Amino acid sequence: MKKKANIQEMQLYKLSEEIIDLAQNHDPFFNYLTRAIVLPNLKKKKARLIDLGCGGGRNLIAAAKKGYQVIGIDINRKALHIASKRLSEEGLASKNNLYSADITKMNGRKWGNFDYCILQEVIEHINNYQKAIDVAYRELKKGGVMILTTPNNPAQWNILDDYAGHLRRFTNLEIREALTRFTAVKVFTVGFPFHRLSIYFYNIYLNSIKGDHDAAVFRANSLFGKLYFYLGTILLYFDHLWNFIPRGTTIVAVAVK
Repeated sequence: MKKKANIQEMQLYKLSEEIIDLAQNHDPFFNYLTRAIVLPNLKKKKARLIDLGCGGGRNLIAAAKKGYQVIGIDINRKALHIASKRLSEEGLASKNNLYSADITKMNGRKWGNFDYCILQEVIEHINNYQKAIDVAYRELKKGGVMILTTPNNPAQWNILDDYAGHLRRFTNLEIREALTRFTAVKVFTVGFPFHRLSIYFYNIYLNSIKGDHDAAVFRANSLFGKLYFYLGTILLYFDHLWNFIPRGTTIVAVAVK
């Protein structure tokens, strides 16, 4: 078990807003999670959505473009500033709200009944992750849907987990046990084989040079950045065909209250 941490300890948030925006809003894998996992599960024409741990606002923007009323919660003010800027640039800020809060300390229903709740790449940062899931459950109306993603399989722990300030990776069983209050739960993994292989070889490279991941360096080269984005996007289309195999980098849970 890694030392206790919270989202404020993410090394990424020590960098410039430009790098944070590139890492959270222009990464092929995170874009894949929004495009191929979140959006297909937002089936209502009109709805209210809350994103717990919204980061730079990628999912908020996607939902707001559907006409949803969205609320974003995050403990990091720099991330919220990026989300606010992005929503404003898209002309989506007027009916949507962002708040700075620790989601594990949100006692009682504070924000209202929602049709959808997103917990994307959040619970691995929280020591008592069940509290965050319980908040998501409480904020949903009956029949509401939670969309959760989190790193899969402790055996896949790698340098990127350390950099991100993760406390743990989860098993499929642990996620199912955490979601027992929900009436219907679907759990599967994404990111196999190509995304998992890319992380594996990147870790081999870093170990060979006795180096650490540095998001600023990783994103600094525009040519490499474009290659990473387009090649990663293409390979994730192939990975999507293998989501029935539980060997991906990331667990996805879609749970109905």
